[in-house]
Amino acid sequence: MDSRSILISLSLCASSLWAAPTATEIYQKTVKVFSVPQLKFQVLSTMTSGSYSQKQLFSIARRQDGDITSSLVCFAYPADVKGTAILIKKDGLDTQSSVYFPAIGRIRLIPKENENEEVFGLGLSFSELQNNQINLRFLPQKMKNAREYYEIEKRVDNHRTIYEIDKETLILKKMDVYDNATLEKEIFVDDSKVVEGNMMVTKWHILDHIKDQTLTYTVRESSVQTKVEKKLFVNSLLTHCKF
Repeated sequence: MDSRSILISLSLCASSLWAAPTATEIYQKTVKVFSVPQLKFQVLSTMTSGSYSQKQLFSIARRQDGDITSSLVCFAYPADVKGTAILIKKDGLDTQSSVYFPAIGRIRLIPKENENEEVFGLGLSFSELQNNQINLRFLPQKMKNAREYYEIEKRVDNHRTIYEIDKETLILKKMDVYDNATLEKEIFVDDSKVVEGNMMVTKWHILDHIKDQTLTYTVRESSVQTKVEKKLFVNSLLTHCKF
């Protein structure tokens, strides 16, 4: 191999090693609600609107088996939502969301056209919980407090979410949720921890500009488990969702 060929080869290797990450790669590492294949934990939340305040306790479980991803949310209190269970199953591009309502004793499917609606008390939509990695693109990078940030935009129909990610640490810091040009929510990540080599958000708060309320969420770190039984995600078991 002559010197020119060696230089070309080294140049190609360097380009490969230092290739800029794609929006999808950054999203996978930082934005996904769940990066650990199996995860289960409890969350304490507080909703404040003016002088009114309400606390909630719910559990979240997630399991990935090949192309099938299952997510389960189960509410423990207050009384008016106790026993409410939400199951989201994603098989490739096909997603099915089911909700059990204790008050009527029925399990109902969430129509596709309603997937941008908020999941009860979570401040996030069914679509956001599904982590669909479609229509992702980089926006111009920004500086804040002398630090550089990635900005990634995700579009689903008329809804879009902009994720602000620390470029050095690859930690998600903020999400802005829009309906067309209207800023509906600002979501701030207050704390994170590493679980099995993946970042897990353990504390966050949401400013809901449409409902004029603030929601805060704290993960009970003692409740975090990385082993989740497959049978937990059976649709018929939603009526007895306890974990």
